[in-house]
Amino acid sequence: GGSFYAADGYHHHVATNVWNSRGAGQRELPSTGLVEFEIRTDQSRIDAVRQLAPQSEVDGGRLVLRDPWGTAVALTAH
Repeated sequence: GGSFYAADGYHHHVATNVWNSRGAGQRELPSTGLVEFEIRTDQSRIDAVRQLAPQSEVDGGRLVLRDPWGTAVALTAH
């Protein structure tokens, strides 16, 4: 399936899907594809995500989460 993510009432900012990846394991790098993307948001939202995902990494002021395929989603304060 696909998922759509949004903030502040907008219909969607980012969309993801698993149409060609269902059941696949983590990618071995180097490989083709998205390795990381960054979302810039308020620190209060980052703190809320940190509470929901205590296993996330903190890297130089960024909160980094990883999807099941190893793609990093970095949250940074703006």
